[in-house]
Amino acid sequence: TLASNARWRVWGNQTLMAELSVGRADRRIPLNLDAWDGYQAERHYLAEAMRDGSRPNLVVLSGDFHSHIVAHLKVDYRQANNQDPANTIGVEFMTTSITSAGGLDAINTALKRDPRNPKIDVPIGNQLLGALNPHIRFADLGHHGYSVMTFTDAYAEWTAYVVDKNQPEGFVRERVFRRLRAFADSTQLQELPPLDAWDRLQRLG
Repeated sequence: TLASNARWRVWGNQTLMAELSVGRADRRIPLNLDAWDGYQAERHYLAEAMRDGSRPNLVVLSGDFHSHIVAHLKVDYRQANNQDPANTIGVEFMTTSITSAGGLDAINTALKRDPRNPKIDVPIGNQLLGALNPHIRFADLGHHGYSVMTFTDAYAEWTAYVVDKNQPEGFVRERVFRRLRAFADSTQLQELPPLDAWDRLQRLG
């Protein structure tokens, strides 16, 4: 709750809270109106309440879009500065799906609303998402997998794993794809190198 004295405020949220839109600069197209982009006034109200509650360290964990996404959460997404504590209220970590179709399908569906927009592939989609949404620190629309969160007093760390959904059961191998860390009492997000085998064993132990 907003009144909590816990070090981290963690919100398990079904859909992406951060703004996600594509299209030309003069015609922004929300990708998914079933997510928070379809409830922009309500999102703005919640963001203001979280900012004015004077309780930092908000982490939102979400899914549904079937993509790995890490983003700064803001009151006003028109402001490009991600380090403004008066506007940046927390971070969001989204996990992808194990087998379901990825977020790129949703992007191409949205782009088809304007026949002048081209169809895009995964590498272009990843770059486009970040370029059009500067609050998004990392996005991957093509891989399948899951995510693991680690919380300490100093940081919240997100580790994204990827798997090959086409491998038969019993032969699926995972690998660490990305690691990002949000620091307490800060708007900073830091990308970390993947864990090596020894680090992973130490954490499991």
